[in-house]
Amino acid sequence: MARAHTGRLARALAVTAAIAACGVSACSPLGIGLGAGAAAGVVIAQERSAEEAARDATIDVEINNALFQAHIDKLFREVNVDVMEGRVMLTGTVANQDLVDQAARIAWATDGVRQVLNEVRVGDDTAVDSLRDRWITSKLRADMLTDKEIYDVNYAITTVGGSIYILGIAQDQAELNRVKAYARNIEGVRRVVTHVVMKDDPSRPK
Repeated sequence: MARAHTGRLARALAVTAAIAACGVSACSPLGIGLGAGAAAGVVIAQERSAEEAARDATIDVEINNALFQAHIDKLFREVNVDVMEGRVMLTGTVANQDLVDQAARIAWATDGVRQVLNEVRVGDDTAVDSLRDRWITSKLRADMLTDKEIYDVNYAITTVGGSIYILGIAQDQAELNRVKAYARNIEGVRRVVTHVVMKDDPSRPK
């Protein structure tokens, strides 16, 4: 079943436009959740720079556009894209392995991509599955928001088929452990997959 991506491309474009409009040094990397107007007036302490956030937003737009052009019904609506410092996490369910591989090829062909974490699986989610997955993601995000020991802005979360996928930058292992503990304690979660680097990881962009 198609996953909900209504307005996804438009939101990513709004982020890019907002950052460009006010100057990357003054704009909020949080714009993805706030829209263009709010993004232009908010500054958030995030581990990636505003310049890196702008590049990530551009990568997100370009990958989504390529997915749309390649197979509107089989890739764009089924594959979710999260980007952080050029690391691309793909999640979702598609009809066959060829589409899994095609999504990865599209991501790798995009300028600025440093790594592709392909978590797309073959399967078919029902409406009930989709609603449950959205609830799980919302619950984890709410738990993280209320924990002062977690910098939640540094994490992207997607749930597919009861599996939570987390892309992010952790302050330290203790913070990451707290995030994983919250995730594992949510009803209906089957597994937790983390693609998280530490903020002092030497592989991060300078």
